[in-house]
Amino acid sequence: MSLGLNFDSKKYWLDGSVKYRHVAKSKQQRSPLMKQDSNTSFGYGVAWKFYIKEGM
Repeated sequence: MSLGLNFDSKKYWLDGSVKYRHVAKSKQQRSPLMKQDSNTSFGYGVAWKFYIKEGM
């Protein structure tokens, strides 16, 4: 499951997201690398638009 939002203006672009993964009872769960049944991650991004082409 994931949820994301973004905002775009003439000077800035902002983005944020949240992801949740549940892997219990999957083939990956039997791997010795897996220590948890679920994972939650967050991310964000910011961009400054320093040049905008006229006419777009």
